Amino acid sequence: MSMRRYSGQAIVIGAVILAATCTTAVSEEAGETPAAAPAQSSSAAPNVPAAQPAAPAPAGETPAPAVVVPAAPALHPIPIKFSGELMQINKEGIQPLLTVKDRYGVTKEMAADPASIKVTRGTDPAALDDLKQGDQVTVDYTYDVASGKRFVQSIAVGTAQKTRSSPAQ
Repeated sequence: MSMRRYSGQAIVIGAVILAATCTTAVSEEAGETPAAAPAQSSSAAPNVPAAQPAAPAPAGETPAPAVVVPAAPALHPIPIKFSGELMQINKEGIQPLLTVKDRYGVTKEMAADPASIKVTRGTDPAALDDLKQGDQVTVDYTYDVASGKRFVQSIAVGTAQKTRSSPAQ
């Protein structure tokens, strides 16, 4: 049995145990005995049983508090720096799309808003229209986790570094 499969089964078993524990705790708070709680099977079933609605409280008792589920964390954009060769500038549409390939062959496509990005060539400011295919660039962009898109913040254009050949002796 592989470790990956074992981990998945352990998670399913843990979820079933957690569901049984929560059901028992809610039943005890409502005044029921653990024997009156629904029985859970001991086999590791791939489906986790759905939560059952609580029975209405008798007239003299207060209802059990509802189970509070924590809210999902906020998805913030992630700032990333990516260096490589500018492969393509697609200026069709509202925002131009830049395609950059790094030295390992990883290609990333990112949206560039001409009004909000900062482009520099060396230490001098430049325009987005000054970029050409084959330029060596370092792009600072943000990755929007929710949409899966990349948005360019700044582009630094450098000269291509050429490899030197050793002198023949």
